[in-house]
Amino acid sequence: MYVDIGTERLLAAIRETEKIAVEVKTFGLPSVLTEFHRAVGQYLSYKVMMRKREPDRILFLAIPDDLKEWFMFQEIATQVVADLSIRLLFYDPIQEEITQWIH
Repeated sequence: MYVDIGTERLLAAIRETEKIAVEVKTFGLPSVLTEFHRAVGQYLSYKVMMRKREPDRILFLAIPDDLKEWFMFQEIATQVVADLSIRLLFYDPIQEEITQWIH
């Protein structure tokens, strides 16, 4: 099951024994920081709604591989992700595969 959100989408799946949802982001605007703020807001909104409707499903925020360094080395990104307990995964948009899970 998935819901299209423009060129992005929210996917529901099962990973091993975990029920997960993945919010796929493309970061298409010129400002990565602006898109990061938007992504965090959407992630938190989905997390709140999922807690009511599907409390056993774990939400991940999917980030394209080409932004991995930005996310790993920007203090604002690492601090927000840590403080808000955002679960990340990185993906290769060309191969359409997950390259790294970060809990």
